[in-house]
Amino acid sequence: MKKLISLIFILSACGGAEIVEETVEVPTTIKATTTSTTTTTELIQSLPVVEIENCPEENLIITDIYPLVINIGSSTADIKEVFIQIDDEASEVTEYTFTGEDVPKKDQVRTYSLDLELLDYKSDYTIFITAYAVDAQDNQDGKVCSIVVKLPEPIFLPIIPDNPGDSKNCGDFSDYAEAKAWFDTYYEYYGDVAKLDSDDDLEPCESLPGGP
Repeated sequence: MKKLISLIFILSACGGAEIVEETVEVPTTIKATTTSTTTTTELIQSLPVVEIENCPEENLIITDIYPLVINIGSSTADIKEVFIQIDDEASEVTEYTFTGEDVPKKDQVRTYSLDLELLDYKSDYTIFITAYAVDAQDNQDGKVCSIVVKLPEPIFLPIIPDNPGDSKNCGDFSDYAEAKAWFDTYYEYYGDVAKLDSDDDLEPCESLPGGP
């Protein structure tokens, strides 16, 4: 079971205004689209910077997909390698390494968008996402995001008794309390199936000892 459904690259760079798009063939389960624009960002600093957006501060409940965004950039040198690992206690470890055209150059920021599938599991579990970058001068940065996935609260359905039908009469009970307990057990689901409440006041077998 794979936790990374898709990984999309968005590249922001200083330079001309022309927008260029190309599709890059990468390993299965990943589709990469690279876009060069004039957008700048405060993320670029003197050393490689890895930033994980929207890493949840609270526990997540199992859902279909949870989006996670990783920004990586540097103003000092080209990024040489990007490494992303998804360590999922509910499944297997998935690792991706990016080099060459799939990593940002100097003064660029690349966004890696992950769609994480939160699967049902036998208990609560944690997903660890590690993002790591090293530039051409061997400067390094890395970040870890841990996501705790909680199982939904169990839903307890009421136990509905089988319909006893018209199987009792007041003479089958020793007192009113016994008749009332039997009556209340089935009335919610089937009504007065044994016809113990002759005046429809929800008080069965009122003539028995202890009756109202």
